[in-house]
Amino acid sequence: MENIKIEKKKSLQIKYLVLFLQCNQKWKEINELDCEVIDVREKLNMICENRIKMIINKIHNGNYFGGQKNIIEHKISRLEETTLNCLPYVLLIINLSELSKIEMQQWFTLHVISELSIDFNVETESLEDHVYRFLVNRYMKHEHTHDCINNGICKYGYTEDTHTIGHNKQLIMDWEGYCSVEIVSSFSRVDAIVQHFNKIM
Repeated sequence: MENIKIEKKKSLQIKYLVLFLQCNQKWKEINELDCEVIDVREKLNMICENRIKMIINKIHNGNYFGGQKNIIEHKISRLEETTLNCLPYVLLIINLSELSKIEMQQWFTLHVISELSIDFNVETESLEDHVYRFLVNRYMKHEHTHDCINNGICKYGYTEDTHTIGHNKQLIMDWEGYCSVEIVSSFSRVDAIVQHFNKIM
């Protein structure tokens, strides 16, 4: 596969939204798949690609991120190696409109969630909120390991059980799996993410 190439933007004010999505073997379409069929890899790829196309189309239509829809790169990995235990994952990079620092903070608060509210009532919360909470707890909670803890502190900054990996509520509801969202302000950071993605493909 060809490596992703991104041309550096002249304006230092431009920020990027980096989305990393993992296809999920628990999707209904995959659970209903007859894994004895000869072309199971082709069918798995088709299921994953259909999900990815749905997400990309919704982004192009201005969903999820308040009209931010300029996808400058997207990449799907491991299509040639697809199995139930090795599903593709996706890198999407969105070029955000230039916003002031205050506008960016307001935008981030509206569209990226990094903490799950503990103020809820299981008996009264809506079905949508129940499903959302389930998805976040299953796919978007940071699990501490000995590699990330130093003197009792997580080097990634996760301190409470309510802290989650950055995500968008409607995106995870549609994707039904891991889908992290990160704002990157420097081109060098974007380039490092892209290069890492290219290496692990």
